[in-house]
Amino acid sequence: MKHITITLSFLLIVLLATGSFAHINQAYVAKHNHPEYEQRLEELKSIQKKADETYERAQEIYKVSEEYMDSSKRLYDDFYSLLKTLVAIIAAAISIGVFAYFKKVKNYYKKQYESVFEKIKQQQDNIVIRLVDTEKWGEDLRKEARLVVFNIKGTEIQSDFSKVVKFFSNSIFFDIDSFDVELIKKRLINIQMGNLGVIIIEDSDGNLNLNKTNNELNAKMVDLANEMCPTNGLFYFGPGQFPITDIKEQGVKNMVSFTNAPAQFYGNLMNLLKFKSIIIN
Repeated sequence: MKHITITLSFLLIVLLATGSFAHINQAYVAKHNHPEYEQRLEELKSIQKKADETYERAQEIYKVSEEYMDSSKRLYDDFYSLLKTLVAIIAAAISIGVFAYFKKVKNYYKKQYESVFEKIKQQQDNIVIRLVDTEKWGEDLRKEARLVVFNIKGTEIQSDFSKVVKFFSNSIFFDIDSFDVELIKKRLINIQMGNLGVIIIEDSDGNLNLNKTNNELNAKMVDLANEMCPTNGLFYFGPGQFPITDIKEQGVKNMVSFTNAPAQFYGNLMNLLKFKSIIIN
């Protein structure tokens, strides 16, 4: 019973509430059927419509923007790819250019080096050829020269001097009692001196006492030079002062040489033979 009473009470409340709502709704509708509110409603609808249209346009713009962004991204990617390709091409071109330049520089300096090396080689070859020719010339002179050595009897001949003289193919030693031009000439009568004959006065111990004050000996030396030269050469080996200034004729003077140093004897003798070889040719 109590349960039924509660149920009926609930239904009654619902009915009362429904009736009140319907009444309020009718009152609201009656109240808002006024033209001003209808116009306002139409404006709201128009605004709503424009808002919808704006939204649609915004969606279209957004869609276009997305397409533009996609297109821009693709364009950027294409540009970046093209830029990388251009950079690679430029780098390759620069590398090729640098390589070509260094190759050109290398070839240039290689040619310069080869040219300098060839000149040096040619100079060295020429030096070797001259040395060989000089040595060959010296060898020929040593074979062709005729050396006749005169030494005062009883005086010692320096050993180094003898070794140098014997280095030549044709050499003869004579001992004479005294320094006499006629005696020397007699000893030479039967000797074929040839074009490279040299008469050597060996006075390494200085016994002849050849000096500026010994006028008689100086005169004999000058007479010997005038008799023997320029057909032959005359060489004085000793510490004395050979009177070269007393010889008047230049051709005779050119064929006279002298020294007191064994180390210089060979060089001076060879120079005399070379000079004589040039003159006769």
